[in-house]
Order: sequence, then structure tokens, then C-alpha cells
Amino acid sequence: MKKLIAKSLLLVAMFVFAGTISMKAQDSNQPANTELQQDQQEQIAIKDVPKVVQDSFKKDFEGIKIEKAYKVSAKEGINYMLVVTYENEKWSLKYDANGKYLEKTKIGS
Repeated sequence: MKKLIAKSLLLVAMFVFAGTISMKAQDSNQPANTELQQDQQEQIAIKDVPKVVQDSFKKDFEGIKIEKAYKVSAKEGINYMLVVTYENEKWSLKYDANGKYLEKTKIGS
């Protein structure tokens, strides 16, 4: 009788262990955390940058021309990235959808 109980407990433990491994294998096929996924970035025509963003840019960086524009969909909302050249260096300027200047990042070296 003791052997039968021991075998039954061992069998139950094996099923539980196998089920746990199966669940972990299924989970590994899913993204670990959607917050860790990169923002979606799409190049757009400069004329498609919202007027409020273009007006803010012209006020903040008078006389500088936008070379490329990107629409960035992030977890916090839509932003716009404008690529410009200033004093022979490329910069990425980030604005929110309301035209608020957020940050600049030097591109390249």
C-alpha cells in the first residue's frame, strides 16, 4: 500500500512538473513585456508634420531646414522627430503632437 501511494505521489509530481515546463514554453513564445518593445517609427513627408509642430520648430530653430521627418508612436503617445543639420552636425529634434519641444540628440559620432 505504501508503494502504491509513493508511486501515485511521484506520478502526480511528474504531471505537475511537466505542466509547469509546458506553461513556461508557451510563455516564451510571447513578448516578455510589451513596454520593452521599441517605439514604432515611420518616415513621413515634411509637409505632413502637423502645423503646430512646424511652427514651434521654426520659432525654436529659426533659419534651420528640416531634412527628414518621422512620426513616432510610443506608449506615451505620438511624437515627431525632425532631422536637421546645424554647424555641419546632424541632430534629431523631438516634439510632441502639441508642438512642445522635448529633446535633441546628436546623430553619429
